[in-house]
Amino acid sequence: MTQDGRHIVLIVYVDDILLMSGDRETRLWIRDILEKEYQKLIFDEAKKLTYLGMVLNCNDHGYEISMRSYIEDILEMYGKDIKECVTPAKTNLFTINQSPLLNKQDKELFHSIVTKLLYLGKRGRPDILLAVQFLCTRVKVTSKDCRKLERVLGFLN
Repeated sequence: MTQDGRHIVLIVYVDDILLMSGDRETRLWIRDILEKEYQKLIFDEAKKLTYLGMVLNCNDHGYEISMRSYIEDILEMYGKDIKECVTPAKTNLFTINQSPLLNKQDKELFHSIVTKLLYLGKRGRPDILLAVQFLCTRVKVTSKDCRKLERVLGFLN
């Protein structure tokens, strides 16, 4: 908060900065400070912004955050038809059965998607976190683990 009571939200993630303030003068003041320090600076004052996989839409009531396009990218990356589900996991989530191990390529895809789902769960979809955190523990990935992953994807779909 500035001395005169104006609110500023500044989020920094590696080389991405998100600045939010209801006062344009305050935003421009911060932009000027950053431009003096850094040569390459992209400044966008749109009502709808994309930031780290999130779409932030400013409306009269505040900000709406959506990660729908991020979810669609994950579903496309998986590349298989996914049956829609009403829950992210079944009661057998923690049951580990001996089933055939995946080949190296499928295992890499599994881990890549689970990592993306973990990011999604931590940012905007905490309802999938329990299932995703379990899938993160699966080093020797089996076909049953893939079905559990497909359940999460079906829930998101």
